[in-house]
Amino acid sequence: MKNILKQVPRIIFGLLFLAIGLFHFYAYEFMAIFVPLPKGAKIFVLLVASLISISAIGIIVNKYLRSALIMIASIFSITGFMVLTPTVYRSSDELIKSVQEPNLVILFIAILTLFYIAIAKPKN
Repeated sequence: MKNILKQVPRIIFGLLFLAIGLFHFYAYEFMAIFVPLPKGAKIFVLLVASLISISAIGIIVNKYLRSALIMIASIFSITGFMVLTPTVYRSSDELIKSVQEPNLVILFIAILTLFYIAIAKPKN
């Protein structure tokens, strides 16, 4: 029973990240608009999607769990700041506002994940 209570949140957490990664694959053209890179924004979004998906699969199967959490937290932090910072200084139209709110949530998830990694004891 105790083992199941540990596995269920890990699997749900992994499925959540897998859904985020798959959504990046699905809407990469729309997301590439907000990436402040002169060239290669679509490739960057696809790279982020693949890294999130691979890390999520690692979380689900419980392999390289700590490395996968660090990878996801760092990806969310980098992309959150990279997209959120330019949108804060742009004009306040509705499309920009719709991008700012999910990125704030992503930054919050990244900070919580890094906090979890900091307090969790690594398995030997």
